[in-house]
Amino acid sequence: MLNCWCLQMDIYKEALENFGSSNGNDLTAYSKVSEICKKKACYVGIDEAGRGPVLGPMVYGIFACVADEEAIAEKTKSGVSLNKIEENPPILLNISSKSFRRQKVSLNEVSHDAAIELIQGLLDRGVRIGKVYVDTVGPMEKYQKKLEEVFPELKFKVDKKADSKYKPVSAASVFAKVARDSALANWKFPAGIDVFVGNKGWGSGYPGDDVTKTFLRKNIDPIFGFPNIVRDSWSTASALLEKRASKVKWDDEEDEIPAAKITKFFSKSNGNDTKDAILTQPKSQFFSYRCLQQTTHL
Repeated sequence: MLNCWCLQMDIYKEALENFGSSNGNDLTAYSKVSEICKKKACYVGIDEAGRGPVLGPMVYGIFACVADEEAIAEKTKSGVSLNKIEENPPILLNISSKSFRRQKVSLNEVSHDAAIELIQGLLDRGVRIGKVYVDTVGPMEKYQKKLEEVFPELKFKVDKKADSKYKPVSAASVFAKVARDSALANWKFPAGIDVFVGNKGWGSGYPGDDVTKTFLRKNIDPIFGFPNIVRDSWSTASALLEKRASKVKWDDEEDEIPAAKITKFFSKSNGNDTKDAILTQPKSQFFSYRCLQQTTHL
């Protein structure tokens, strides 16, 4: 039996309120850590939500609980079993804004960095980690090796479809998805920004959703592009920008004056000096304009 604790919604409320007040900034929210998780080894799951959509943030969740490894490895179709007791399990949520950058970013790198930050967050709060289960992002062996190099004292299991195999990962997946859905549904736009939202809202946020497509077409400004809920670097958004936004021609910057070679600062000895070379300074325009020149070397 997997012994986990029921999660109160305080962490969601805090995380979403803070993220909503400053969309565009990364945010990590932490729940309280129960004393038992500081005394007994916990099994940890990590998963993400929001990799595919063109709208909204990416969210990463980590979940820790006390259980035996055999129970964790049991495949289950019924999802995560949570026992209602007073204390909360350690939950950390990372809401990432990196996907909103205009330049394309490596989602695998973003995911790896988020996982490392979340694991370190548990360790910093005194959680005893027995083993970490992670849903793979990219090649499994390479990802697991990377985590083992960062945390050599911990055990890892990076696996495909880990959310359907390991209950802590299932829990982390649920928490991340709920947080992302809530962030998307309650998105706050900057003051003064007029955004068209139809009766069906902006849809699921996935590029293939007709409602999402309509939202994108109705909310593209020819100068400023999309509102801040849209991931500009996604192909769906960038294609619309190429088609409907105004073209801008930037003047080429003038080439910088190349730096002088180091040899120009030295001249050969004139025979009167005992040194093989003497240091010379390039003549300033101040002296050139006044026909002045240096007659002795200091």
